Amino acid sequence: MQKISLSNSSRSAPNGFDAPGGAIIDPARHKAGEGPKISVLMPVHNGDVYLGEAVDSILHQTEPRFEFLIVDDGSTDRSRDLLRAYANTDPRIRLLLRDHEGLVPALNYGISVACAPFLARMDADDVALPDRFARQLAALEADPRIGALGTHVEVIDQVGRPIRSFTPPADHDTLDAHLITHGSPCFWHPSVMMRTDLLREIGGYSEAYPYTEDLDLWFRIAEQMRLSVLPETLLKYRVHLASVSVTKRATQHRSARAAWLAACRRRGSTAPDLPAIPAAAPTEVDIMRKWAAWAMRSGHFSTARHYAWKSFRTAPFTPGAAGLLFWVMTGRGIRRRS
Repeated sequence: MQKISLSNSSRSAPNGFDAPGGAIIDPARHKAGEGPKISVLMPVHNGDVYLGEAVDSILHQTEPRFEFLIVDDGSTDRSRDLLRAYANTDPRIRLLLRDHEGLVPALNYGISVACAPFLARMDADDVALPDRFARQLAALEADPRIGALGTHVEVIDQVGRPIRSFTPPADHDTLDAHLITHGSPCFWHPSVMMRTDLLREIGGYSEAYPYTEDLDLWFRIAEQMRLSVLPETLLKYRVHLASVSVTKRATQHRSARAAWLAACRRRGSTAPDLPAIPAAAPTEVDIMRKWAAWAMRSGHFSTARHYAWKSFRTAPFTPGAAGLLFWVMTGRGIRRRS
């Protein structure tokens, strides 16, 4: 397989790294077994709204043997000030300040300076549950065949209301079949822990697939090692109206199609019938209705009522508005006259 170069970063990886407020990490100590077990990689770009909750959830992990690589990709809000304050109080944090180049260069730079044998992804608006690292580390050390390990996730909204859970299957064959059959991610990116050497061997993330760099990575990892999922909810995944899946929907779908076709070519398999690219991004009302339906089916009735009422007040006369509200409030659908 042709490797993707990690040299798209504007800075080469140092032999030892002295981050503001963080300890000097010596790779020789890591090789001797004295360094961190996990490199936590979290890119940040103007993420101050949820940043504190995300950082705190990492610093309070029950597994303490990690370095926390926070790559600030040219933030212009309060993110850098918040991160400097955290770095000055916890030596596990390595704060990497860069000019704005985008997500993939930030991720690849983090991979290039990581010192631990395992790399855990984290996003600046999500929440890792306290046992996440302990559970994932134990599973990866117990099975050297696994290259990437995800978890179940609970989807939450901007203020932490539960919307639904996602519980992907645990075994490699089912996960890989989902990838190649549906051309969509088989688990949630910020829930995953991977082997650092494997990431470097396959060339890290590719800039060829904007907004679906994770899908391409799962394809390439599955061609080298096994995928797996811990059947436990260990991450709260936050959705909001500024999510990439909302604002960059058409580009994301085009990139996913390209990554899917590339994987089929590498594997020598017949390209599947590809779904049509959405003509337009969903509206805020569309999203609120989807969240209300998800929450209702998952038993999160307070969340369902919140979004059903909010969508109804925003657009009361659109088709389905009254029916959704009636279902959420009563648990029954509206019977249509024949």
